[in-house]
Amino acid sequence: MNEKRFVLSSLLILFGINFIGLVSAQFYRGYSLSDLLNTFDSSTVILTSIFLIAFILIFWPLSKFFRENALLAGIISFAMSFLLIFEINRRGLDFAGFFYNIGISGGILYTILPLVLIIGLIFSGFKYGWGITLTSVGLFFIGISFTDIIYEKGITFILGFILLSIGIWLWIRRRKKSGFTGSYYQNHDNSYGPSPRQVYKQQKVQQRYQQKLEDQRRRGELTQQKHQQNLAERERQARETKIRRRAGKIAKIRTRREKAEQASQKERNKRYQKSL
Repeated sequence: MNEKRFVLSSLLILFGINFIGLVSAQFYRGYSLSDLLNTFDSSTVILTSIFLIAFILIFWPLSKFFRENALLAGIISFAMSFLLIFEINRRGLDFAGFFYNIGISGGILYTILPLVLIIGLIFSGFKYGWGITLTSVGLFFIGISFTDIIYEKGITFILGFILLSIGIWLWIRRRKKSGFTGSYYQNHDNSYGPSPRQVYKQQKVQQRYQQKLEDQRRRGELTQQKHQQNLAERERQARETKIRRRAGKIAKIRTRREKAEQASQKERNKRYQKSL
């Protein structure tokens, strides 16, 4: 299942690059992939990498919090990541100069950062779903096309629009075809059904849920038993108290009778002595 999604996404990305190449051919005498990459300077690549890293780090805890609404977590993550790079760009921080000062040349940046971007996109696609990933990247490209970060704004806008359309299409297709709406699979693209790994995770979730219900039932039974024991103990104490009170009353009555008998015996003795 994952292989099919990966092949589909790769073909769509290659189609987008070729489409942009056809558009950019109007501005360049010759078209090649290097011409397209040369339109992005090191600052753009660095900002894009920061955006992707921030998006993944923000989306991960939000997806745990909004379990039933991954789209909301994606929108919030995109907004926060975009605000972060917007503020960085507004302050004019020179990341290329920073890397150059620590001994990393621009050529190395152009080699490493695209690999970081590709690995990050693949990780985000498999981890959080290709629909959310492509939608976020498309919105990001559309957003930066209205700024002065890049030179070819039209090409970037078209690329962002294509990725946004593909991401929305994948997300809607997953929503329609997935039979696990409202469950764990809402956080993933399941255009071809759940993968064995997702089924295993869902089984683990159900097992933990059943175990939790069983623990709650056992705690309820223990609480009920303790409550019944407390009631029985209170009843026993009440019976013992009643018995002690009754025994005390009997002892008082017996004492009064003995005193009365002693007084009566003394009175009879006095009368007998007087009669003598």
